[in-house]
Amino acid sequence: MTRSMLDMDNEFSGDNKTTYYFIYKTTNTINGKFYIGKHKTKNLNDKYLGSGILIRRALNKYGRDNFQREIILFAENEKELASKEKELITVDFLKNNKEGIYNIAPGGQGGDMYANHPENRKGTKNGFYGKKHSDKTKKIIGDANRGENNYLFGKKNERMSIFNQSRVGEKNHMFGKKYS
Repeated sequence: MTRSMLDMDNEFSGDNKTTYYFIYKTTNTINGKFYIGKHKTKNLNDKYLGSGILIRRALNKYGRDNFQREIILFAENEKELASKEKELITVDFLKNNKEGIYNIAPGGQGGDMYANHPENRKGTKNGFYGKKHSDKTKKIIGDANRGENNYLFGKKNERMSIFNQSRVGEKNHMFGKKYS
């Protein structure tokens, strides 16, 4: 059963070691965009604003001072918290608020959206699985990475240079030996 904010405010004291589970809304005070997320903490004043990729970019762009967090509701445990987030952030919610929110996935599906996206799977799920580049394509790729286009062009690897110098001539372990 969820508790109201008033109940939690009355219960909270700075020394309390209770774990709080809540759904929050972080609003950008400049453009009005918002992010809804879930959070678990022992400190209600921990200044946590969200960890989604778009909200993090916005925090870097506009600065933390231009965001406000409000607690929407409290939950008793993580399971209830995840359930409430799923109820609030649905696919329809995302479609209807596309331009005004920082959320990119339905509730409970956060995390690394690129790696977890079906189009980015490895093995048989990958569209290029089992295929090979043609000789023409290999040449194009090779040419694009040769000479000045190579990311190491003009750079000296001092570590390898020192290593190679230490093994030249008489210092080489094979110096004077015959291959058999």
